[in-house]
Amino acid sequence: MAACATGAVPTPVTPTASPGEGPTAAASTPTAAATTAVSAAPVSPATTLPTPVASGAAVDLCSLLTAGDLNDVLEGNFLEGELTSTGGYCHWDSALSPNESVITAIDDRSLETIKSAGPGGVDITAGGHAGYSVRNEDFRLQTTFLDLGGTSLILEFPITSNAADDLADAQELAEIAVGNL
Repeated sequence: MAACATGAVPTPVTPTASPGEGPTAAASTPTAAATTAVSAAPVSPATTLPTPVASGAAVDLCSLLTAGDLNDVLEGNFLEGELTSTGGYCHWDSALSPNESVITAIDDRSLETIKSAGPGGVDITAGGHAGYSVRNEDFRLQTTFLDLGGTSLILEFPITSNAADDLADAQELAEIAVGNL
């Protein structure tokens, strides 16, 4: 697949796992990952399933962050972002761990709908955009949703053992992403 920064058309990718097949699937598919982030409370899946939309026309998902941003903030070794063949989300894969990725996507739900479906997160503000960040220990993901006026930007990355550091990292990455909208 070609990196977004090149402007090349991405090559189609065949998923290796189905959504909901555990941490590996969650780390590689934003639908599963974001779903788990907001479904900590027992509610109907129909009310918690985010529906990332292929909205690349409005937001260039791969231009929101760079591998350098991720490596600086998360102290990792992430590769440049790649847009999925459907344009539904951008992912930055770890060069060291194939099961770790950072993703950005658009969820067609409002921030208020997301918050009501998944209590237990933390309200944040990034560059004037209201946000909501949820830590999911089961899938080892920190998922942040930023209000885009009726839809939400999803920003998700693997967690560490330090929840406070992960929330600070979520805040910093959200600030960078909003600055590149």
